[in-house]
Amino acid sequence: MTRVYTADENAARRSIFGSAVILAGGLSERMGFDKQLMRIGGVRVTDGMAVKLSAEFCEIIISTNKPEYYANAGLITLPDKLGAGPLAGIYSGLGFCGSEYLYVTACDMPFISLDYIRYMKALIHGKCFRLCKRRIGAKLRMRCGARPNSPYGLKQWPAPHRILSPSPQKIGRLHSAKRFDACVTARPDGYYEPFNAFYNKSALKYIEDALLNSRYGINRLLDKMSLRVISAAKAAEFSCPNMFFNANYKKDLDVLKKESAVPPNKYSCARP
Repeated sequence: MTRVYTADENAARRSIFGSAVILAGGLSERMGFDKQLMRIGGVRVTDGMAVKLSAEFCEIIISTNKPEYYANAGLITLPDKLGAGPLAGIYSGLGFCGSEYLYVTACDMPFISLDYIRYMKALIHGKCFRLCKRRIGAKLRMRCGARPNSPYGLKQWPAPHRILSPSPQKIGRLHSAKRFDACVTARPDGYYEPFNAFYNKSALKYIEDALLNSRYGINRLLDKMSLRVISAAKAAEFSCPNMFFNANYKKDLDVLKKESAVPPNKYSCARP
């Protein structure tokens, strides 16, 4: 589906964290029916997730090979362009999205924690900013005649500091030079949670190589990337304990109905 963006939406779309994708292209063999059609209280789960994510992202993408399911929902749909499975959906989403980082979740993971999403954003952005400051400081001291590990800081060099202050464009280049390929959460068993995570466009080359060589294991691929990893203990501090829960079997629908994060009276998205 093609969408026309306003000027403000385009600015947000091109920001660091402007886009999110909901992966909805699985075969759903264990569930027995297409998980894209799961409903709670008559409302499709994917619609409720899209509405909740719109509080943090201006561009919500549904990765699906059945765009007809969303014909009246006002959502962007994107088919797999290379390979199959979750990696194919992440690859298509990263290639299409306007932002540098793409938030990735799945249609069977409705327990979304906006606080955790904001925490991941701050963690990525804050780390990059500190790296940027260190690189600028070291470069300025070298140009002022001091070694990078010199005990003399920038305050001892006031005149060169004023003359050689980097431009906003230079700061931007240094800022983006140290991005993480992904920000993921570690599981207690030593693996990563590949969803409820952020992926940078720099991860495209790794994903493309994996898909071209029919390697679909996300955890093995993540080991090759530059990661910002959040511990399972830290993730447990947030108020949404089920944010990594995914519904694979019909019995899991009882959990969704009991502790649904998408109460139907709060959402009014169109649905097929």
